[in-house]
Amino acid sequence: MAYAYSAALWIAAQGAALTLIKGGASDPTIKIRDSGDVLLATAVIDKTGSTCSGTTGDISFAIATQEASADASGTAAYAQICDGDGTVHAEMDCVQGAIPVAGACVMNTLTVVSGAPVDILSATIPAGYTIA
Repeated sequence: MAYAYSAALWIAAQGAALTLIKGGASDPTIKIRDSGDVLLATAVIDKTGSTCSGTTGDISFAIATQEASADASGTAAYAQICDGDGTVHAEMDCVQGAIPVAGACVMNTLTVVSGAPVDILSATIPAGYTIA
């Protein structure tokens, strides 16, 4: 058997994780990096709009401020979820699309151009399996 936890445990754990991510001296961020770890862009996470589902424990991040001028050109590979002190608490793959994908950072395009805007459409951290 793999693992499964109660929904209450996922909600508590993911809620605590979101509180940690929202903490720090500044606003939390999503940093977009290429496969060589080069920082391409940074978006500011909306603390109020980012939520943990009270039913499933899934975390959904809202973006307060998109990147208006990318730091570098490249292909987005992964996103780092950072608290307001810059500490990385989660990483997820970047995917191109128009609808949320569980466990991924969805962007309108993975091609990032230095000086151009970058749009993050969604980023989620799903809870795991629950006891039936």
